[in-house]
Amino acid sequence: MINTFQIERQEPIPLESLIDFLQLGQNLLDKYDLPKVYHSPVSMKISRNSGGTTIEVENGLKVSLDLNDDFRRLFQEVNKVQNKKYPLYRVLRKFNISSDEKREIIDCTAGFLGDSLLLLILYPSLEVTAFEFNPLLFILLTDSLEKSSYKQLKKLKLRYGSSIDYLQQNEVAAKEIYYCDPMFEVKSLKSKNKKKIQFLEALIEDKNQQEFLPLLKGKNFIFKTSTLNHIDTKEYPIHFKEVGKNVTYYIFIAN
Repeated sequence: MINTFQIERQEPIPLESLIDFLQLGQNLLDKYDLPKVYHSPVSMKISRNSGGTTIEVENGLKVSLDLNDDFRRLFQEVNKVQNKKYPLYRVLRKFNISSDEKREIIDCTAGFLGDSLLLLILYPSLEVTAFEFNPLLFILLTDSLEKSSYKQLKKLKLRYGSSIDYLQQNEVAAKEIYYCDPMFEVKSLKSKNKKKIQFLEALIEDKNQQEFLPLLKGKNFIFKTSTLNHIDTKEYPIHFKEVGKNVTYYIFIAN
């Protein structure tokens, strides 16, 4: 069995061949209305092994994708300390979420699903829907999710498409909370997170935070950004702000 899948820069890649390589269901393209062909902005090699998927980009950058392992390590990390030490836990408390209350979080910027996993660990009663608009990354995440063994990860739904389009076209559900984490500077981040953000920067066109901000009004919304960046709170009045070591959370609560 072939253990590697090669993608060349700007070469047309039939996504069905990647789906075959990952041994995913043949109806994946139609089920999620994915494009038939993908043109990658960078060359990369995708490798499979018992530990998950490894992606090596042309500049030597290498990242691993194993949501089982990510969830396990994050769960162990959270259990070593009290939840309240996590800024995101304190952010969610602003919405008066009880420990057993079912609320839906819309993660507008899936990336490697790190924040989605943390949300599920901090508040196990939550259900998270994450949007990813890059078809290659969406397929890789879908593969990792399908192979996950943690029951909690079954509460994580992955959707292909633009969350901006979703925000513009859909009515707001009263209890939905929208979470947005556009990519930002990688300075001061842990080396492992740096690699993943560098990979996303190489693969994905960045979503400018200004595209999201006009959509915040009238919604329960959490906006995460680097402490080096700031939102104009005069133009976009916030209800709360939670400042962490490297990131700041701006919190909007619907009237």
